[in-house]
Amino acid sequence: METKSIEEIKLELDTIGAKYALTKRHRHPSVAKNMVNKKGEKEIFDLDKTSKQIKEAVDFLLKTISSDQKVLFVTSRKELETILKETAESIKMPYVISRWIGGTLTNTSKIKTRIEHLQKLKKEKQDLSWEDKYTKKECVMFERELNKLEMRFGGLLSLTEIPRALFVIDPKKEYITVNEANSMNIPVVAIGNSDTDVSKIKYPIITNCNSVKTIKYILEMLKTNRKA
Repeated sequence: METKSIEEIKLELDTIGAKYALTKRHRHPSVAKNMVNKKGEKEIFDLDKTSKQIKEAVDFLLKTISSDQKVLFVTSRKELETILKETAESIKMPYVISRWIGGTLTNTSKIKTRIEHLQKLKKEKQDLSWEDKYTKKECVMFERELNKLEMRFGGLLSLTEIPRALFVIDPKKEYITVNEANSMNIPVVAIGNSDTDVSKIKYPIITNCNSVKTIKYILEMLKTNRKA
């Protein structure tokens, strides 16, 4: 199934308020070409350019996923954890929905050790009753550790090799993630606002990334076309 046309995307973006950028004093020089005019104190995105960026990024992601390569989805924004996790799981891709652990890409042996420990705890909990083997206090400690590891590394269980690409929401906030990917020559697809340095992003989507509706719209497009 073909992704939506540029014109369709543009009209839908306008409806959900994706055109509203930050104030001019926050604008990064590299996104100047993405702006058209101002409305009050806020600048306005050129939705023609944003629509083209979305289509190019989604097409790249769909092509990558269809070739059985992994795309790692990343956000640490609380309000987006659930939708990003659901999207990644629906297309069987790995994800990180908590604080990025430095070395996730560049120090995989350390990360692998933590993932193996998580798998061990999950297996122990499944295979035997902690209550029969440990004290109540120990069970509480194990449960806390399991939950903590699940939050940090649960989405990485399916990642057995370096991902082909990263999908990042708010690259300014996730600058450590972006820097790691760049150091590994891993292309980054990122949804960022007008304060984004696009020189570090292979496939930038410059839009109102503070709008949950806009994020949902882009993720839904990816999920829908993947299923199709």
